[in-house]
Amino acid sequence: MSLLAINSSPVTGWSVTRRMMTRFLDHYAGMHAGTPIVERDIGRNPPPHIDEATIDAYYARAEPTAAQRHALALSGELVGEFLAAETIVIAAPMHNLGITSGLKAYFDHIVRAGHTFAYTAQGPRGLVTGKTAYILTARGSDYSLGGPLSALDQQETYLRTILGFIGIDDLAFIHCQGVALGEDTRATALAAAERQIDGLFAPAVAWA
Repeated sequence: MSLLAINSSPVTGWSVTRRMMTRFLDHYAGMHAGTPIVERDIGRNPPPHIDEATIDAYYARAEPTAAQRHALALSGELVGEFLAAETIVIAAPMHNLGITSGLKAYFDHIVRAGHTFAYTAQGPRGLVTGKTAYILTARGSDYSLGGPLSALDQQETYLRTILGFIGIDDLAFIHCQGVALGEDTRATALAAAERQIDGLFAPAVAWA
């Protein structure tokens, strides 16, 4: 089993979520020496958006053509990588109240009937079970639950829904709120988020 770390920020040098991911992985590697860590950077290298050829390949009833096999190759790689991991960590900046387009495209490649979910008489059933997912986010404003902007948050809602759809309901979110509200607010929010990450690896330390 392995840990799959997914960075989805197109930003590199000053990305808050990449900094959060680095802190998480440093802790994880220190406590789980020898456990493989697979890193997938869809911020720098986003998967292509789903096109007609890919959809045709997903639902082909006959032996796939060469073009369809080519269209399925990346999806198959991403699905295999996802299923092989025991722990999933997603670094996800909020873009326009939701997730990045690259992360949405990623889910479009891995949420596949017969692979990560199944159609049943009782409705869709997730096939990805027994995994834990950590979601590390950064938001320009403060979308804290119960706050004045909480109803606008489509990011956590989507991620909870899509991961639950494929069977992952053991989720932990760490939000870095208000990173565009000034340097002081950004620094305070990042310090609080980093303390929460530290707390994941030192349960006796209370989250701030």
